[in-house]
Amino acid sequence: MYSVGLIALFDAINGKDVDEDIDEIIVDTTHGINYFAIMTQLMSRDIASILSVKLKKEIRVRFYNAIPSSNEEFVIVKVNTDAKPRIRTLEDISDRGLLIPYNALIYNAPLALSQYLQESKIEIPSLDSVYDKVNLKNKAGKLVVDYNLREQKAKKRNDIYLNLLLKAIEDSFDVHGEVNLRVLNELTKTVYSLISEVSSAIISHEVSVLLSTVKKKGKEIVCKGKVKYSEIYPLTFETEKEKSEKCGGKLEDEIRNFIAHGGLLRNLVEVQVKKSDNLNGEDVVISYGECWKNVKDFLS
Repeated sequence: MYSVGLIALFDAINGKDVDEDIDEIIVDTTHGINYFAIMTQLMSRDIASILSVKLKKEIRVRFYNAIPSSNEEFVIVKVNTDAKPRIRTLEDISDRGLLIPYNALIYNAPLALSQYLQESKIEIPSLDSVYDKVNLKNKAGKLVVDYNLREQKAKKRNDIYLNLLLKAIEDSFDVHGEVNLRVLNELTKTVYSLISEVSSAIISHEVSVLLSTVKKKGKEIVCKGKVKYSEIYPLTFETEKEKSEKCGGKLEDEIRNFIAHGGLLRNLVEVQVKKSDNLNGEDVVISYGECWKNVKDFLS
């Protein structure tokens, strides 16, 4: 029920000109069945985070509830206001392939998220495909509804939420061409700030350090065409073992550094520049290059 509801809400905002003046979603949680109120709250918070990505600004959620004060009158009470939308933690993901983008989100790795979206097709089950699998039967004069859950593709709410979020990111950001520092900054400001301000600050700092380093070595990079970040970063000392391991060995042993450096580890990232003078973020193209497989295995 949650998945179908979230897909319906996503369909209502996707591919349409949503009013950019929207600042909040107002939700009436007055229901006769308790779990409806809980599900509505979760769904509204999830769609707020997706809409925040689509509009590239924070969308709050305000909850109201009607409380009877007499037989004929109700008092409308503001129950709560979410001051800031959040991309929530997903404790259980059924589709193991979604671990790569999910971990790219929680491990502060916008470059990994961008490269995943470049090579992946995000598929959202249509409501018609959900309804088509529902069978209505007449048994002894009674209507029996078979939801055919075994064949339904919209039954795992965390998978559906993550796919809808990824679709919103894919549609709202330039992630299908070369990944430059401008794209990383935009993802950081909008998407990663919805995870935490700490995540956003970490990535912003690392992107700034990378851009500053590239500006000092612009002509050298242009001459070489493409360089490893470790080749241009000052005060980088590699042991013979590190030099022999093209992608830094086992990333599982570097998880703390990976997170702390926004996924931009110097032995993983390749750098290219479009010009050597007056560089800005759009001129600096980065990728994991031959280390992308290692990064994917690590995030899986």
